[in-house]
Amino acid sequence: MTTQAEQIISHFIKRPHITASEAISLYGITRLASVIERLRADGLKVIPVYKKGVRCTRYAEYHIDESTREQLLTA
Repeated sequence: MTTQAEQIISHFIKRPHITASEAISLYGITRLASVIERLRADGLKVIPVYKKGVRCTRYAEYHIDESTREQLLTA
């Protein structure tokens, strides 16, 4: 069984970004911001990009720094 942090790291290896709705639908992770904070505490550089969705709702799309992504790919 993999942890939520491991699932998000694996996602970042495949794709450089994720949203809360993707985390819910793909992994059942309902508190993505909490997982992102844990990853940041472990040294990963994750950058939020705020976007405006349907009906003017704001949401965060989390992007991983390219150098961090390269480190994950070589690890």
